[in-house]
Amino acid sequence: MTAAFTASGDVGDYDASVQALVRRVIADGAGVDAAAVKLTLAAGSVAITCVVAAVTPAAATSIASTLASGIFASEEALQTALTAGGVNDVTVAAIIRTPSVDGDVSSPSEAGVDGLLVTAIVLSSSAIVLAFVLLYVRFVAAKKDAQPQARPSELKLPWKIDEEAAPPVPAAKELGASGRGPCYSPVRVAADV
Repeated sequence: MTAAFTASGDVGDYDASVQALVRRVIADGAGVDAAAVKLTLAAGSVAITCVVAAVTPAAATSIASTLASGIFASEEALQTALTAGGVNDVTVAAIIRTPSVDGDVSSPSEAGVDGLLVTAIVLSSSAIVLAFVLLYVRFVAAKKDAQPQARPSELKLPWKIDEEAAPPVPAAKELGASGRGPCYSPVRVAADV
């Protein structure tokens, strides 16, 4: 729903606090929250365009009707509402656009409802998938921890070393005069059959 009016002064006269008061007055007149009202200011005295977001076309039509018969019924009615709302330094010159429903409002998706719903569904689905992945990883880790780990001394090898058949490792004196390295001996392995 869109409506517009011109007011006295320059665009610079309408700081954030004045704009907040104007939004509050329009919102109260429309019966909506101030967050649903957007103002656009332009030069030419000060042309103030008010856009009130509505979820459905029926709601937009209802808001337009309420404003048209209420605070936008005349310049005097709008001036009275602005003054009552604390906007004291503004004089309404003319209503240049009566409250009307824009022709492009045809579905809730244009009001951003579908986009928000899709975003919520995607985020919640992602969170559920992430939760399942984390549970699976934890389950696998718990299962792995539950299996006993064998110590090297407990390992059973399929063969055994016959220590009696293997010649003893020579002492350092037996390495020879050069002393250049170890003397390797073959180790005999007996199959455990």
